[in-house]
Amino acid sequence: MKKLLFLLALSALSGRCAAQSPVPAARLFRELPLVNGKVSYEALRPVCNTARGELASRAAQWARDNQALLTPDTAQTTQTPDVTTLVLRGQLEQPPRGAFKDRNSYTFICTVQAKDGKYRYAFNQFQWTYSLMNIAGEAVRGPLTYSLENMSAADQQRYTASRAEYLNGQIEQLIKTLNTAMTHDEQLTW
Repeated sequence: MKKLLFLLALSALSGRCAAQSPVPAARLFRELPLVNGKVSYEALRPVCNTARGELASRAAQWARDNQALLTPDTAQTTQTPDVTTLVLRGQLEQPPRGAFKDRNSYTFICTVQAKDGKYRYAFNQFQWTYSLMNIAGEAVRGPLTYSLENMSAADQQRYTASRAEYLNGQIEQLIKTLNTAMTHDEQLTW
């Protein structure tokens, strides 16, 4: 009977402690945010007193300013009566990593939607391409392309964390420049 009471008290305490701890957002390699099992960066942001056309214009200018990473020639813009959508294909080239200077690149889709007074962005559909190199810098195998979520299944797992860190930093920088372009660094005042 004492054991039963002890176990009940212990389970009540552990349940209470578990209920108080916040549930962290899902992440891949501690860096990359997951939504439904896929790497995705997305948010909905308000922009006070700004029309949809102005926000769409700002998004297009942002795409032109970042054309080294985002290919505007493949941009698709669609308009409905209340939403303008800009879809861009992006590519990042990571500086060579490791003793053999393996090549890594990442492609993704960037979608920016504008409505009156708000916009939404999503960076998703990430693909990772790499080549295994020999000491002379010649490709031994590849290029091989994987869904980013399968990066750790590849041969060179020891570099997975640094690849994830690089990609996260680059996407976070793109998001920062997008937010600055869309809001013009507007500050909310009380």
